[in-house]
Amino acid sequence: MDESTRLLYISSLPLYTREIPYYVFEKLPPGYPYTNIEYTLGPPQLIRDVRGREEEFGLDTHGFVYKPFQPPSGIDYGDEEALRKKYFPVVEGWLKDLLGGQVVRAEVFDFRQQRARAMFKTKTSRSNEQAVQMRDATLKDYGNPDVHNYMAVIPPVPVIHADQSPAGVLGWMHRNLQDVDSLIAKYRVRLFTVWRPITPLVEDVSLTVCDARTSCRADFLEVEFVDRTVVRRNYMAMYSDKFEFYYQSRMTDGECCVFKVFDSDAAVPAKCVPHGAFTHALPHREGTVPRRSIEVRFLVFSEV
Repeated sequence: MDESTRLLYISSLPLYTREIPYYVFEKLPPGYPYTNIEYTLGPPQLIRDVRGREEEFGLDTHGFVYKPFQPPSGIDYGDEEALRKKYFPVVEGWLKDLLGGQVVRAEVFDFRQQRARAMFKTKTSRSNEQAVQMRDATLKDYGNPDVHNYMAVIPPVPVIHADQSPAGVLGWMHRNLQDVDSLIAKYRVRLFTVWRPITPLVEDVSLTVCDARTSCRADFLEVEFVDRTVVRRNYMAMYSDKFEFYYQSRMTDGECCVFKVFDSDAAVPAKCVPHGAFTHALPHREGTVPRRSIEVRFLVFSEV
């Protein structure tokens, strides 16, 4: 079912012509702001449902696909060793099959788990304004997640963003890989997110992804995420009336969304996918289970 909602964006401030937008993921002394980022709530936008039309979308055209996914049984999502030994290899093999035979290498870039707040204790129909208030509360709850602990579960992020800028991808490669210049010269380099629920059914807060063809570099501000070890460079999106958003209704833990974060192939239309969380403003059954999800990003090297 298509929905109309208001999404959250980074504001386009004159300040950002003088300062880089930043967010400090560490405790600071009193009086020192942890961020100079301000947000804008966009006007109502249509979020189209892909349910029943999943085959219309492609990674190199739209930048995302929705596919069935059979997770390995008996995974303890609270056990990092189990994830690395049992879950990540299955996801990696599945992603390689999806992308085809040209993949020569894949590296786990990072991963995160998210849990929505318990929002629906009784059956209710909420107005769009109530949904906006809940979204603002979720953003406030985001706070300063522990970036040094990938097992720290965070709330779904409502700000429309694109995870990594090209500089962010390159910085990660230099920190984690050898012979980076050779890899870049020899292979097509792509960064993908494999996102899926780990609760049986999503009814409260869904992931929405934007058709990559409807965004461009001018729609993004590069943001610096700073901690005591490194500066990470990500993209946040400013509002554009050209964006076209999609989601999959009533998504289950047997389904996943794969979307592109970066692609070194200049000839491909889809480079990166703006995305974020949105709260459904529809009646929900009593006892709705808050969404919990896991996303694993893979840096993939393919023959050109």
